[in-house]
Amino acid sequence: MGRTLVRKKRDDEDKYKLSLLREFLAKRDWAALSTRRKIRFRGVNLSQWIAGRRVSYRNGTISDSLIPLFEAIPGWSWYPVRDRQRKVIDNLRSFARRNGWDALRHDTMIEGIVLADWCKARRAECRRKVLPRWIARALAAIPGWSWEPFEDAHRTWLRTLRDHVGRHGWHELRLHTLASNGSKIGQWVTSVRLKHRSGQLPAWVSAELEKIRGWTWEPLHDRRARKLKLLRRFVDAKGWERLTRSSVIDGFEVGKWVVYCRDRYRTGALSKALARGFEAIPGWSWRIVVRR
Repeated sequence: MGRTLVRKKRDDEDKYKLSLLREFLAKRDWAALSTRRKIRFRGVNLSQWIAGRRVSYRNGTISDSLIPLFEAIPGWSWYPVRDRQRKVIDNLRSFARRNGWDALRHDTMIEGIVLADWCKARRAECRRKVLPRWIARALAAIPGWSWEPFEDAHRTWLRTLRDHVGRHGWHELRLHTLASNGSKIGQWVTSVRLKHRSGQLPAWVSAELEKIRGWTWEPLHDRRARKLKLLRRFVDAKGWERLTRSSVIDGFEVGKWVVYCRDRYRTGALSKALARGFEAIPGWSWRIVVRR
């Protein structure tokens, strides 16, 4: 009999606190009842009490008569963390299907959650092997989801680059070049070269790029070196006196290039490295006039 009275007294106390909870929620919202805050309402720490009742529900010690009373309160959840995660996953799935993953920006926010930051946190938990399995399965089921988005993006770009070079070669690849699928392959190539110079490009990406025939980290330097080599070949074969504006070697208009570089030298616009390259060729002079 004594145990029954103790249970009844405890249930009556819970019903009283339920009435306080309803009164509190009539004035404020659930966000104000974070377990990290010590919210006291009419002398009762509601956050702590709610946390305790949820634990009782999970271990099966709560009175059956109290369960429907809790569940009748709008917004109530026995598993609030899990339910919030499910809601974010639903929002993420809807966003990806409606807009595509490329539309996800660092500041994309839905219902107060910055999706990119949330995804980053879940991926970090997965790497540490602390991500709940149900969340991992739910995310993996979203079309286009990736656990390593930066790595997968690089692999996609590498495939695009191989395809583009196989079709068109390197000579048509410039900053604003678009691949056949519309992606900005020229900008990506420029960006990886800049990252490589600053030591920010993953080593495996560098290795994959270097496997592509014709790849170079310094295309401008290499093009200049090739042109200087062709000029030297021309001069070695025919001499400076045979160099005219219309001179061509291996399809390269060497005469026009020399005139162009001399003009830039006179205006101070020619790079010092290229100027030294010219001066290293025997017989070179900045005063030599190229005949028409």
